[in-house]
Amino acid sequence: MVRRVPPFRLDEVSTLVSQWLNKRKATKKELQSLIGKLVFVSACVPPGRLFVSRMLETLRKLRRHHHRFRVSRDLRRDLDWWRRFLHDFNGVSLIAPAILTAPDDIVATDACSTGCGAFSNGQFFHAVFPDFVLRKYTSKIHVLEMLTIVVAARKWSHRWTGVTVLVYCDNIACVHVLNSGRSRDPDLLQCSRELWFLAAVNKFTGGERY
Repeated sequence: MVRRVPPFRLDEVSTLVSQWLNKRKATKKELQSLIGKLVFVSACVPPGRLFVSRMLETLRKLRRHHHRFRVSRDLRRDLDWWRRFLHDFNGVSLIAPAILTAPDDIVATDACSTGCGAFSNGQFFHAVFPDFVLRKYTSKIHVLEMLTIVVAARKWSHRWTGVTVLVYCDNIACVHVLNSGRSRDPDLLQCSRELWFLAAVNKFTGGERY
């Protein structure tokens, strides 16, 4: 009941990631090879699919195999996540059972155009969004909803170690990106990466319900 990448493949991918962290430029063909190996490993490292999405965006912009691109700071951040958590996750992710068990903790979050709040296990918070957040996202309620989930995770993730958390959210875009790991909105993906990073550090798993 455990998915595991063979040790030789794990070492191969780890070495490749380390090499990419030292790259300044690369070709489309090299990026395709990297993405292929990381997507393969993502079957055993579930959060990994979110940390491949920006690489896929870069790949779509390159027309020829020999075309070169600059390795961006964001791409390096994604590679650094892989470097740090590849070994930690391998062999740990259980195959999901046919019958889902009840979550260990439930979190309900909500946001509006000015503030946010959440409730979990008898505790709650509410806050007004800072001005710099409102200036950037006042017309993107789905991003504000996702930011609220990230704030809740930062506040309570220390008590979620080893547990499964169910998040109730009334925004379908947030539910989709966290359940599928896919979105065309870069701001949603950025929040999702932060949430998965917290999940990896604190070793909890979760899902969303609309």
